[in-house]
Amino acid sequence: MKKRLEIKKKSREIDAQFFDSRTAINQSLLEIKDEFRIEKENQERLVQKQRLEKLEQADEISFLQRIILLGSLIFLIIIGVGFFQYMRTKHLAEKQLLSKNKQLEIKKGKELLALKNKELAVTALQMVEKDEFLKDIADRLKELESITEKPEIKQVLKSISHNRSDNWKEFRLRFTAVNETFYHKITTMYPKLSQADQKICALIKLNFSSKEMSRLLGISVESVHTTRYRVRKKMKLDRGVNLEEYISSL
Repeated sequence: MKKRLEIKKKSREIDAQFFDSRTAINQSLLEIKDEFRIEKENQERLVQKQRLEKLEQADEISFLQRIILLGSLIFLIIIGVGFFQYMRTKHLAEKQLLSKNKQLEIKKGKELLALKNKELAVTALQMVEKDEFLKDIADRLKELESITEKPEIKQVLKSISHNRSDNWKEFRLRFTAVNETFYHKITTMYPKLSQADQKICALIKLNFSSKEMSRLLGISVESVHTTRYRVRKKMKLDRGVNLEEYISSL
């Protein structure tokens, strides 16, 4: 019994010596253990802090990349819009220049056509004066022919008649060359117009009066009015349509 108590006591002493935190040895071991735990916790906190710093840096880099990308896109958009506006302005300027040049060409063409038609009108009036002069000579030669009956006078009269016919053919060719579009429209749109009708249309185009037409064509003013009426009828123009304005517009 006594021995058992001693063993139990000895066991308590050993237990107290190795497991009781109040002993010097155990306190030293516990202090080492605490220092290791604290160091480990510090290292874990340091690692975690480094990870957080890396994440923050990654976020900052990602944010900066997005800012740079956004800025680049905005810059490219501004450059693209500016280039588009420049090309659009350039295209409009070129289009306006082409339109202006075209209008100038049309204007010059109309002015040139008007000038040539004025020259034709002057030529036609000169032709009228020439025809009247030749007609006067022909009338005098006819008087002489009735008295002398010389064959030479008949040849001269024939030559005068042929010359007057050639003058009109020459005038018609010159008018057709100058007013090719007009002549093409007249013959295409109104194929039923006779040569006499076409002559009247040509003279109307040149702003000749009925009196001037009668002198040029060698017919009366009434015949000119009759031909004008026939032209209106063949063209099927309403009464409200002015013949001169309509022919000038062709």
